[in-house]
Amino acid sequence: MISRSALKAILASLILSGSAFANADTPSTVPQTIQDTLIEWAASDFSEHGPSVAGVQNVHVRVLTLANGETGYLLCGEFRTSTAGPGAEWTHFATIKTDPYEQWIGGLGESQCEHATPSTTPPQDLSTELQARLSAAKIK
Repeated sequence: MISRSALKAILASLILSGSAFANADTPSTVPQTIQDTLIEWAASDFSEHGPSVAGVQNVHVRVLTLANGETGYLLCGEFRTSTAGPGAEWTHFATIKTDPYEQWIGGLGESQCEHATPSTTPPQDLSTELQARLSAAKIK
């Protein structure tokens, strides 16, 4: 029998697989409100559900065209849970606008980001913005 979490991962992978999208016509700009919302959701999810994030890097928005023709948005990046020097391990994540959002950690997040088109909306690297939200959430 397949566990609920495994079934969710399989379904998500099928929904967001390359065969479900036609990225050739995907607009590469992202409304500022969507970008801000994705950052807020990512920070909130890390704060509420963990893991505890010591740093983020390569944070950016990607876009894709869903099978129904609508545009989908993902916040992609890497985080680490330790500040222990240059050998600290980085883990991929993706925060995906759904209803309202899902956050995927590790390989599933990485593979979904690979199937989407990078946004051309500045700033390209949102690491500073996400790190500031994570720091603010720790203070609360």
